[in-house]
Amino acid sequence: WPLTVVGREQAEEMAVRQTAARAEEQIFVQQHTRHQLAQLELLSGCLSFCRDELRVARGRSCKISKLGMKEIASEEEHRVRSLEEKSAEAEARVQAIAQDHRDMKLQINGPAQSGAGGGGEGGEFPERAIVEELLRHLGDKVDALLNEFSISS
Repeated sequence: WPLTVVGREQAEEMAVRQTAARAEEQIFVQQHTRHQLAQLELLSGCLSFCRDELRVARGRSCKISKLGMKEIASEEEHRVRSLEEKSAEAEARVQAIAQDHRDMKLQINGPAQSGAGGGGEGGEFPERAIVEELLRHLGDKVDALLNEFSISS
């Protein structure tokens, strides 16, 4: 009989700890997702800037070459390469955020789907509904950037 009471108390304590850990995980994912959304805003601006500047710079570079201004053409080609590098870096970061989004969805939804004591329905943790909405929003933004800039994921 005393062992049953001790076992029950330990089980209750473990359940409280698991609940607290799941709640903390929800809050962490919520904060992380907001950070990723902010990153996407910056990356969108960077990609737009690079795309527009590259279009102009390539046209200008072609004209400069035709005019025989080799030194200026060389400078313009260096600028084009720098813009291409920045654009490639931004694309890589968008791809990383897309993968991170997939990973976060699995992390949040995996335990609930397997029945292994995950977050359960949205009512168990008020933060869960917020996290799910943020993840949907992040997924939409990632998809929009992937499509707008023809980035493969």
